[in-house]
Amino acid sequence: MAIEFTEQTKENLLALFKTDKGFSSSAFDSRFEDYLKNAAERMQQLGITIDFESIADLELIVFYARYLWTTRNTGERMWAGLKSALNDRLFSEKMRDAHNGL
Repeated sequence: MAIEFTEQTKENLLALFKTDKGFSSSAFDSRFEDYLKNAAERMQQLGITIDFESIADLELIVFYARYLWTTRNTGERMWAGLKSALNDRLFSEKMRDAHNGL
């Protein structure tokens, strides 16, 4: 499923990502946006329903995109902290759905 961010969401994600990576220029924004979209799409493939109004979900997208950016040439396995954060997010969503009878 292709992700299309609203302009505000894109700006928020880029600001978080660039601050995290120490970038201030907009020269790589298009490339960074691709990594952010890829991260969000991968999260959806895992079964996570992203709430683009949630700071926690935006930070998780940035965390995943940072992993993709950092390991793009190394093939490094997924970071344990990221794997745990994704599993926790998915588990909490599934438990919430089960509790609400969905």
